[in-house]
Amino acid sequence: MPEPTLDERVSAIERVTALFRAERVVYLVLTTVALVLLIVSAIMLIVQKGATPATLTMLFGSSGLVTVSFARLLKMWDRALDLLSMTLSAGDKK
Repeated sequence: MPEPTLDERVSAIERVTALFRAERVVYLVLTTVALVLLIVSAIMLIVQKGATPATLTMLFGSSGLVTVSFARLLKMWDRALDLLSMTLSAGDKK
């Protein structure tokens, strides 16, 4: 079976994003609200001087809650770019 072209992959990504648009919007809104609340809580901790270095690390470190929450917002776009990059790299090998 021949490898799909870049146009075919872009078309497939557009169809999938259109198909799951409502779910995507709800997910993005809820995740954004959760992230904003988490950041507000972190700011309140810092302002009230209740934040210890361990607490800040758990919030903002490489595996902290804010970092992980922000990364989840970009997950779908990361997957879409992975599909496109597979096509581009396959085209370079030919």
